[in-house]
This record gives sequence, C-alpha cells and structure tokens, in this order.
Amino acid sequence: MHCRECGSERVKGPEAAAQRSLSPRGERGKGDAKRRHGGTAPVVSASSILAKDYPLEVVEQRTPYRVVTKRLYDMGLRPALWFPAKLSVVFEDGMRKFLPSVKDAMDFSDSRDRRELMDN
Repeated sequence: MHCRECGSERVKGPEAAAQRSLSPRGERGKGDAKRRHGGTAPVVSASSILAKDYPLEVVEQRTPYRVVTKRLYDMGLRPALWFPAKLSVVFEDGMRKFLPSVKDAMDFSDSRDRRELMDN
C-alpha cells in the first residue's frame, strides 16, 4: 500500500501497527515521518504572530521612545520597550538598566554621548 500524497510505501504488518498505536497521537518520532515519506519529513510551520493592537493611550506613551531607541541602537546598545511604556537598555556586559520615562532615557543617551565624545 502506498501513501496518497507522496507515493512512498507505508509501513506494513501487525507489529508495526501495534507499535505505532502505543505512542501517543501526534508524538511519534521524526524517524517515523521520514520513513513514511521516503526520507524527507514534512516541515510544518506553526509560528504565531502577535498583533500589536495597543490602546490609543499606550501608543501615545510609546511613540516618544522611538527617537531615544534609535539613538541607543546607534550607540551599540540593545534597548527594549516594555509594556506599556518602559524602556530597558542592555549593556555589552549583559547588565540591564530600566529607564521609566522619556526624559530619563534622553538624559541617559545624552550623558552616554558626552562620555563617548570625551573618551575619543
């Protein structure tokens, strides 16, 4: 008997059927899928997309952080905007600093700019 989709031969015999029925449905190993489909396991993509449907108030709070975030990226830091509107910066050594307001974030990026200019 052959698979309708790919034409490969299905596993035959009562031993194989009994063995397959013992494993929970959907949790068979990849080897079974490869064997069933002639050496190539089907790739199933189950990615989920999170839509950013924030309320208008949250969007208005997050918008001013865009300029600061870009400046911090340009400095080689890794900023992340947490919900609802709280910026964190990860330094090269892995330390994290939270900046609760846009003013604090701007002051931080300005002081960092000055320090880099003085070092050069």
